[in-house]
Amino acid sequence: MSYHFVLGTLCVYPFLYGIFWRKKGLRAVLYSLFYFYACAVFYLTMLPFPQQWGREFFDGDLGNFIPFRDLKMGYGGALKDILLNILMTVPFGILFPQIRNNKVISTVLIGFFASCLIEGAQLMMTLYGSPYHAFDVTDVISNTAGCLLGYLCYITATLKDPKR
Repeated sequence: MSYHFVLGTLCVYPFLYGIFWRKKGLRAVLYSLFYFYACAVFYLTMLPFPQQWGREFFDGDLGNFIPFRDLKMGYGGALKDILLNILMTVPFGILFPQIRNNKVISTVLIGFFASCLIEGAQLMMTLYGSPYHAFDVTDVISNTAGCLLGYLCYITATLKDPKR
């Protein structure tokens, strides 16, 4: 991980914590965990930025708009990519409803829109010549599934024991 990114993340954290959150106890921990989780997702999905920008670097491939195309065509690593995208968004499904008191539908929809935002940004970066990222509709589906799985983990963990 780039030390510049880590340093920037750590410098912004006290500002957010001291000015905006002002939470105590478990809420402070949840906000902090969500902040560092969001920074990690940004790092994994948006960085590195290309050193040079320009349409001359665009190779004409906008990405994958066919759900599960890579898996259906037997591309190596397709299943691993799907599982990693699911795993990446499980924490969102666990942390977000605790911070915002959201139910399953709103948590999954917000996770879906966040995934669309990430993939849309990657599409824009591709259009402007980034060789590092590409739009993939399978990622949107996998990320949304990860949010749902995370929410189900959260609900399962918070259920009361019927014997007590």
